[in-house]
Amino acid sequence: MHSKINKVFLFLVLVCLHPLFGRAILERFDSTDTCGTLSNGAVIAPQAGLERGALVVNGNGTKMQYFYSYEMSVTAGETFALALNYRTSENFPTTGWLAVVAFTPEPGKETPPSFYGRFHRMSNRWMHRRHEFTIPEGTCKARVLLRFDLIPVTAQVRIDNLRVAPVIDGIAKGIDLTDFETDFDQWSLDRHLLFDHLMPGPGASIENEWRKAKVGEAFLQASGSGEPMQYAFYIENIVLKPQHNYIFEAWLNATDSFSFAANGILIFFYKDAAGKAIGQSRYHIRPTAGEWKEFAHAFTAPENSAWLDIGMNMRKMTANDIIQLDHIRLREGDDQLSLRYDIDPDTRKMAIVSYVIGNITKEDVARIDYRISQKEQFVRSIPGKTDGETLVDLTEFADGEYLLSAQAAFKDGSQKSSEPVAFGVYNHPDWLNDIGIYQPTAPAPAPWKDLQLNDQQVRTWNNCFTFNKALQLQQLTGLDGRHPWISAPMSLTFNQHDVLGGDKDADWEAGSSMVKGTSTFRCDDFTCQVKVSIDYVGFMRYTLRFNALRDFTLSQGTLALSLPEVDFIHRCDGTWTEVGAVDLNRHQEWSSKHLYFLQFGKIKQGICFYTPKLWPAVADFEQDWVKASTKGDLTMQLINAPLTLSKDGAFTLEFALCPYPFRPAEDNWKKIRFRAGANSNCDLLWQTASMMPYAGSLLTFKDSAAVQAFLQKGAEYQLVYQIPTYIIETIPQWSYFRKKWRGLPARAYDFRASHGGMMPKGDFRERTWVDLYIKTMVDHLQEHQWGGIYYDCFCIDTFQDNDGIVLPIFENRTFHERVYHAQRLHNPKSLTISHLGADQASTLAAFSNVVLMGEQYRGNFVNHRYFLDFLTLDEFRYENVVNIGPDRMLLPQYRRAEDVNNPELTTHVMGMALAHNLMVYPNFIVKEVELRFRDRQFAFGMQDAEFFPYWEPNPDGLTTSNPDVKMSYWKNPKGIFAVILNASKAPVDFTVSAPGKLAGEFYEPLEDKTSAWQPERQLHIAPYLAALLTIK
Repeated sequence: MHSKINKVFLFLVLVCLHPLFGRAILERFDSTDTCGTLSNGAVIAPQAGLERGALVVNGNGTKMQYFYSYEMSVTAGETFALALNYRTSENFPTTGWLAVVAFTPEPGKETPPSFYGRFHRMSNRWMHRRHEFTIPEGTCKARVLLRFDLIPVTAQVRIDNLRVAPVIDGIAKGIDLTDFETDFDQWSLDRHLLFDHLMPGPGASIENEWRKAKVGEAFLQASGSGEPMQYAFYIENIVLKPQHNYIFEAWLNATDSFSFAANGILIFFYKDAAGKAIGQSRYHIRPTAGEWKEFAHAFTAPENSAWLDIGMNMRKMTANDIIQLDHIRLREGDDQLSLRYDIDPDTRKMAIVSYVIGNITKEDVARIDYRISQKEQFVRSIPGKTDGETLVDLTEFADGEYLLSAQAAFKDGSQKSSEPVAFGVYNHPDWLNDIGIYQPTAPAPAPWKDLQLNDQQVRTWNNCFTFNKALQLQQLTGLDGRHPWISAPMSLTFNQHDVLGGDKDADWEAGSSMVKGTSTFRCDDFTCQVKVSIDYVGFMRYTLRFNALRDFTLSQGTLALSLPEVDFIHRCDGTWTEVGAVDLNRHQEWSSKHLYFLQFGKIKQGICFYTPKLWPAVADFEQDWVKASTKGDLTMQLINAPLTLSKDGAFTLEFALCPYPFRPAEDNWKKIRFRAGANSNCDLLWQTASMMPYAGSLLTFKDSAAVQAFLQKGAEYQLVYQIPTYIIETIPQWSYFRKKWRGLPARAYDFRASHGGMMPKGDFRERTWVDLYIKTMVDHLQEHQWGGIYYDCFCIDTFQDNDGIVLPIFENRTFHERVYHAQRLHNPKSLTISHLGADQASTLAAFSNVVLMGEQYRGNFVNHRYFLDFLTLDEFRYENVVNIGPDRMLLPQYRRAEDVNNPELTTHVMGMALAHNLMVYPNFIVKEVELRFRDRQFAFGMQDAEFFPYWEPNPDGLTTSNPDVKMSYWKNPKGIFAVILNASKAPVDFTVSAPGKLAGEFYEPLEDKTSAWQPERQLHIAPYLAALLTIK
């Protein structure tokens, strides 16, 4: 999902195209194409800057070593600001270095004195500095120069984000930061003015991890460095208005080590116009017990203040001592009255609290009254408490939507009212339903088949599960009894007892959609009731319930599987960090302390493992809990710490195994052409559309007639966006059920600008939410026939319960299943495209026709530009080509303008996609180049084509002479259409052999160049790029 950012100001992305060209400078130093002239050893270092590149220069020991120059047209009397980010080497002289502005006089005038701005040594972090100069009378031009004086060759400075701009009404537009709001989303932050002012120090980083962020998909993290006075970051040179009120707000997550007040302090340094310190205020960091908490720091700018620096101070903290900040905001604070409320749906009571900000205090308030209205009609006035909560009994109100406001009377006789806020009362929800809940005895839905139980053997649409008497999985094969998925019976032991080794026959219950078995194991210490269920997909769920026959300690529990052949293990926990495929052919073995869902096998087949939690219920154990090897052995420790049970005590453990593929292949790549220009037959209405009032949280629209008109002119496969596991606050029922529906740990997307509210993570374990979502969907689809639905952020997430960390996989899968069947209630041919990201083994895949991959690589593309810079081809296949059932679609992850608009990078992405038969979600790449590939692909014809990948032998004998050149192709009655990928970092020359073929057409998409091909013709492709070959 792509969250939005509230940008303070976006200034001169390309200064040479801007009307201020010649009167302003913006140098990012990301490429050698600079506006100014470099000299005397100055170079652009591609990865040395805050974002990417930086200007890097070493001293040469001479006086007046000028290394940067830029001439501007100016007018006398104008004032300019010059600002930049810089960092020196540790041995840089204390005298620092200079920015010099030399003035060119008008003809006949004397040369005015130059301006000098000094930059002092700063070696342990980046620094933002600003200087201001005024154009003297009689001046027509100014030359901005950067200079060293007698700096030794071993001393160095790195410079980034050099800006010069006019000062108008006291503000240098594009330089001066007056307020800000950001959620740190990486691809936007580098174009946000705050980026120039937020200077990272030791231990600071921007983390791109959407599951861990509070708002958006990234956050600022500061970890200890051990220093006695560590400043992890500064936000420098914020413009202040003297004696004005300000509020700094943020979400905070801090470890327990910050219980002592001095361990972590957010310090607000006030400076005068000359930059001299004139005071400070402080906010002391406190532990948040693993949960994000919002805080606000209000302050009044001192008299004579002009600038503010905000510094994150940490003292003698270790790398495990962590502060995380998200959605930071600074704004001026006016006098205002506000209120907050919280509804408990269990007690049906609402607690209201009012508060004042600005120059007024709660001691100034004489009386508070709360006013409730409905549809512009007054309903009730409630006397409120001036200090503390006011409780309102909601059983006295009819179900419906209301407005709540506060009126304060102050001791000086004045009054003030709050802005009204909406709330709902739903004591009797009328949307509860069972739609989409599949019954075990119901016929299996398409495209699967009815289950068959024969003795202790269960046959699904694709597999045959064979059990022993006590429900041990003995064998798992294809329906023909060949191609085994496992090479030995599954082993499950606790305290060295084989709980699946009993000799008593299990009880079986057969149904067309689900088969269930139950057995019981008994030893001296405990009984273990074993339940297994297998549904029409082949999802096999084990539930183990232990009952203590006497006091005992459960100290060991091991699940072991053996597969005949494996290439990889894929791991996912719903995040983007340390996930994806491990190539076991390269690494031989892999183990982890972190709890993952697992996929183990080869591209064509294998097994997935899921569990909501193990023992203890944590995300990271003290020792490795899982080990996998290239021999096909997978061992999982289900008990990772001693568990003591008293007599008659109970403990339940659950896990699931599922062979893949999860559903029959449909070859949707043959018929779906998503946003493919003139060939397009599939499109998507995104959540930001104005007619979608809840941004996809519910499938409902403002105007039914507008929806119908839109669908009449829409694509054949016209999709609509949905995000069922996030609930926008503007849904009327949210205010009433927030306590139950809000998922913890809490996080949210910011939709206030477009849809009027935040969109927090929802708890899909709450039936009232799932039922509301399902009913709203079915009602809408009964009236409007969409071609399909695109689901975002619908995979597993981590929740915090009283018992610890849980990944509620079974409830998540039940939601997937209900939505899948409800969507098809009125249109069995409805299409589902689901965004999986890194989670290719998600249970959502079984209930999808197409799955979208790629967003998990966003962090990689911050520092890399090509897939093959951070993945091998094998790893790319193991993450994007594994046969899970649904077709695949790839989402490019370039976010910076210079990458998005780079035709070479588009050529690389399209080559990678086509070489692996991936459909493309054509965002963040050059449309013209992308269509050069796809137009030829669709002109050749996919509907009757067969795909032959480069990693398998092909029946046509097509080969290339260079092993670094990979060729996949489609074949239909018209001939062969091949994509040729250079998988190396160097240019390649090669030939293509095609037995029996005499001629064809070689196409180079980057140059849009076509030439004739004959066998053994020498061909050339640049590093990581691709070309097309048509042979008829």
